[in-house]
Amino acid sequence: MRRTGPVIGRGLPRSTDGKCHAGHADVVGALNLPAALAAFRRHNPLVTVRLRQSLAGSAGHLEANADGRMDLALVSITERPSPLIALRELT
Repeated sequence: MRRTGPVIGRGLPRSTDGKCHAGHADVVGALNLPAALAAFRRHNPLVTVRLRQSLAGSAGHLEANADGRMDLALVSITERPSPLIALRELT
């Protein structure tokens, strides 16, 4: 994604444009994915989100994220992945 315009507020850009490739599993816990995507779209109307699934599940998403084929992924894991991956727990 590309940031455009001056930075405002807590270090967030005024607008962002581009594409975001996101992986997701069929089950993502309590996250309401359609509502989350709608909220993201309201705040980032110039970003196109492309959802992808991996036949290898979370492991495939993490691999794609680490090598740059995917920008982010919603995964379910039991152990720490590669140090190339930054994790944020959704609650």
